[in-house]
Amino acid sequence: MQKGNNSGMESQPLSSAPEPLNAGPSSHSSPAIPAAARSVRGSTGRTAAIGKSLVLTGTLAGQEDVFIDGTVEGTIELPDSDLTIGPNGNVKANIKARKITVFGRVTGKMFPSERIEILKTATVRGTVKTPRIVVEEGAVIHGKIESLGQDMNFPAAKQTKPLIIRQESRG
Repeated sequence: MQKGNNSGMESQPLSSAPEPLNAGPSSHSSPAIPAAARSVRGSTGRTAAIGKSLVLTGTLAGQEDVFIDGTVEGTIELPDSDLTIGPNGNVKANIKARKITVFGRVTGKMFPSERIEILKTATVRGTVKTPRIVVEEGAVIHGKIESLGQDMNFPAAKQTKPLIIRQESRG
């Protein structure tokens, strides 16, 4: 990377992890990631992936769908996008997204404007306010759930500090 010029970052992927989001007939199968997580495709058609060796601290905000299989701490603001927390995902954040799907662990306040799905492998701690909720048998939930019955509107995301990304070394 060049200092002072982030144009080189636009073409670099966020993660070197396998592509769990582009599942199809010719995709590779991974026993560590449930088939439902591998086949997640958000409504925007573009999904950013945060691999399991990545640790993000700060605010994650954007216009595309996000798949998190790493660790994120802070705030997630994706009011027009879908968020999936993968089976290895560990998120400690206040979250605003259109749709939230949880396979991993989440601690914080969650405000999906359309729906949240909490799968059997998930552990959720905190507050959920949503118009619609799906909880699979076996999921663990500690906290408060408010099912509001109507879509929620969020104010526009505020300007935030840049996100800090560091990769954990293995070995």
